[in-house]
Amino acid sequence: MPAPRGLGLAIGDTGKSVLKLAGIKDVWSKSEGMTCTRINYAKATFNALQKLRLTRVPILKFKK
Repeated sequence: MPAPRGLGLAIGDTGKSVLKLAGIKDVWSKSEGMTCTRINYAKATFNALQKLRLTRVPILKFKK
């Protein structure tokens, strides 16, 4: 979830490492379920970044 500028990475240590490598500076995070397995948590964070990359926002045309 996007966060206000300057907040930093409000996420667990494993997710923080992945997001730092991706160059993301500000984020809020909420995790549910079993997050004690570091590999699974890192993989879930990476998969979320991949899905975010594939998200398309429609271009709205405004009349002047």
